Amino acid sequence: MTDNSIKKIIFSSDFEEGLVQFSSSQFAVLLDVRFLENNKNFLEKVVKLYECGARYFVCYGDQSEVFHDAIDDIFICDDDLNDIVTTFHVDESIEEVANFFMKIVMMNFNYGLVISSDEASWRIELY
Repeated sequence: MTDNSIKKIIFSSDFEEGLVQFSSSQFAVLLDVRFLENNKNFLEKVVKLYECGARYFVCYGDQSEVFHDAIDDIFICDDDLNDIVTTFHVDESIEEVANFFMKIVMMNFNYGLVISSDEASWRIELY
């Protein structure tokens, strides 16, 4: 469990851009999947996030359960990569998911990455 220090949240509309921000710290990811495609490229990017320290994936949007299951499928099959948590949020508002991310998920992390094409909405709710 982390201490009560200030949490740092990075916003990105692009996976690679977001990855540059993290070096060796574990962090949480909020994936706004409303604008993403679930394909091989997406799965490769999730693995990169894991390799950079992502250990909690919060998926938001109508198709979030599909993305959540795809992420689980990557890591459940590999016994060495079973130290992650994933959640999906289909019927919740941005406000509710932002609250969950900040008050529950970020209790265990000092760093968070929000990947979304709708950065403005998330910034309003996360701060």
